[in-house]
Amino acid sequence: MKHAVGLLGYALIFGASWAQCTEEFEGTLVVGGGIWTVDVGWTIVDGSGAATQSGAVGTFSLCLPADCYTLELTDSAGDGWTGTYYDLFAADGTQLYHGSLNDAAEGDGNSWGADYIPLGDVACGVGCLDPVACNYDATATLEGGICDYTCLGCTDVTACNYDPLVTVDDGSCTVFDDCGDCGGSNASCGGCMDPTNCNYDPTATVDDGSCITNGQGLTLTIHTDDYPFETQWQVENIYTGTVIYDGNYPVADSTYVHDICLPPGCYEIKFFDWSGDGMCCAYGQGWFTFVHDDGTAIAEGGDYGYQLDIPFCVGSDYGCTDATACNFDSTALTDDASCNYDCYGCTDTTACNYELSATLDDGLCEYPQLSGYCACDEFYHFEATLDGGQSTTAVNHYGAGQLDSLRLHITSWDGVSNDATSVNDMVIRVDAPDGSCIAFGGFFYDPPVECQYLGDYTFYPGFLYEPDGSALLEFDVSEGGLSGEGGWQVKITNGYWTSDGLTTVSDIELVGLCNTIPEPNSCPEDLNEDGVVTVADVLLLLGSFGCTSGCDVDVNGDDALNVADLLMVLSAFSSTC
Repeated sequence: MKHAVGLLGYALIFGASWAQCTEEFEGTLVVGGGIWTVDVGWTIVDGSGAATQSGAVGTFSLCLPADCYTLELTDSAGDGWTGTYYDLFAADGTQLYHGSLNDAAEGDGNSWGADYIPLGDVACGVGCLDPVACNYDATATLEGGICDYTCLGCTDVTACNYDPLVTVDDGSCTVFDDCGDCGGSNASCGGCMDPTNCNYDPTATVDDGSCITNGQGLTLTIHTDDYPFETQWQVENIYTGTVIYDGNYPVADSTYVHDICLPPGCYEIKFFDWSGDGMCCAYGQGWFTFVHDDGTAIAEGGDYGYQLDIPFCVGSDYGCTDATACNFDSTALTDDASCNYDCYGCTDTTACNYELSATLDDGLCEYPQLSGYCACDEFYHFEATLDGGQSTTAVNHYGAGQLDSLRLHITSWDGVSNDATSVNDMVIRVDAPDGSCIAFGGFFYDPPVECQYLGDYTFYPGFLYEPDGSALLEFDVSEGGLSGEGGWQVKITNGYWTSDGLTTVSDIELVGLCNTIPEPNSCPEDLNEDGVVTVADVLLLLGSFGCTSGCDVDVNGDDALNVADLLMVLSAFSSTC
C-alpha cells in the first residue's frame, strides 16, 4: 500500500455502495488482478482484534465505525499473490490504500501479511514514514497510506530541468552539455577530432579525449554463410582477456565490414561457430579477411570448425622473448605470444620417434620395448556388404606390441533398406597372436564366449547414422590387455540380427603395433650379440639349460633349451658374426 496509484474509474463501484450507511466510514474494497486468485483471502480486523468483514476476490462495500483497522491478507497455497492487489476507496472515490500480500507491512509475504488501514477520523499512529516524501508524518509510528513525492524536483531556475511546480529540491538539477543535451555527457556529439588518429570521428564537434595515440587501423570483413546466427567473433587483449570488439550477424549470405582501431599491444581475434562447421563450406560460402589499413593481411579463411584463435600485435618491438623458443627474438622488448617450439623433438636416430626436422632434443626419445621393435600403427581395410549377423573374412597382419586403442576410419556407411542399422551395430573383433581376443559393439549381440566383450552398442560415442568420409572414432581398448608378436587378426560383423543389410568401406587402425616383419637372425648362436661366439655364450646357454618353454634364450627357435641348442653353439664356437 506504499505505491502511488491514480483513480481507476470505479464509478459503478461507488454507486453500488451501501444505500444507507450510518457508520462514520463508508467506502469500497476492490481485490483483483493476477492469476491463481482462488488462493486469495482477506479479513478486516478492528482495534480490539475482532474480525469485522472478510472475503476473497471481488468488490466489497464497507460501512464501518471509525477505528484503527488492520487488513489481513492470506494465500492458501503459501506462494504469495501472483499479480493480485487491493485498492480501498472512500465513498467519494478518493483512493486511500493500495497494496498486496507480497509487500505488506507485516507478515511473511507468502502465506500471510497485514497492512494498517485507519478508517474515519481517528488517530492510529499510521502514516507515511519516508522523510523524503512530501506527506511525511513525523508523528506516525506505523507505515500506512500512500507516500507522495510530487513536490520533489529541481528548484534552481538556472538549471535546464528547473520545475516551477515543485517545492523541495531533490538534487537532480543539471545543465546542458556541450552538445546541447540537458544532463548529457557530450556523447551525442563527442569523439576523436584528430584526423591523424585511426579512431577519428568526422562528425564529432567536441573532442572527448578518446583519440588513440599511435593506434593501428584494421579492417575485418565477414561474409556470412547460410546460418549467420551461428557465427560470432571478438577481439581481446591477449594478456588481460578484455574484449574490445565483438560482433554477430542476423542475415545470411551478406557482407559486413568493421573498422577497428587498437593502441599498440598484442591481441587475439577469435571466431566461433556453435555448430562446428565454421563459415564454410558445407552450408554456404562464408569467409573473412582481417587486414591492416595498408592492406597487409593478418588472416583470412572461413573453414575452422568450432573456433579459430589468431594472435597478432600492432606497434613495434614485439616478438618472442623466450630464449628457449625456436624463434627467440633478442631484439624484442615485449612478448607477442608468437613463440613456437617446433624445432624440438627426438634427435637420436636410433630411437623409435626420431624426428628428422628436429634440431633441439626434447629429452622424450622412445626406444624399442617388445621384441626389439618400435610401436607403430597398423591398418586393416574392409569393403563389405553384410546381412544381419554376417561377418567378413578376418584380415591378418604381422604385428608386435601392446594394443592401446583402436581407431575406426569410416569412408562410407549405408543401411541397405533398414535405416535402423547404425554404425553402433558394427561388431569389431581383434585376435592377438596368442589366441586371446576382444570384441565390442552390436545391438543385443551374442558375443563370442572366447573373447573379452568390452561392451555393446553403448561402447560407441552416441548413436551414429551414415557418417561422411571424414568420420573417425577412437576407442580405448587397453583394458583388453592384448599384446604379443605375430599374426594379429581383425574382422567385423553386422551385429544387428534383424538388419536387412549394410554396406561399408572402413579402415580399422590398431594403435600400438609394429607392422615391420623382422629380418632372420643370421647368427643365432651369438646369444649375447657381441659379434663372436665365445665361452660367454656357452655360459649364457647353460644358465637356462633344461628350460622347456618361454626360455630367455633359444638357439633353434623351438621354444626349449636342450642339447640341440648346445650343439649348435659349440659347432659355431669362435665364429665371427
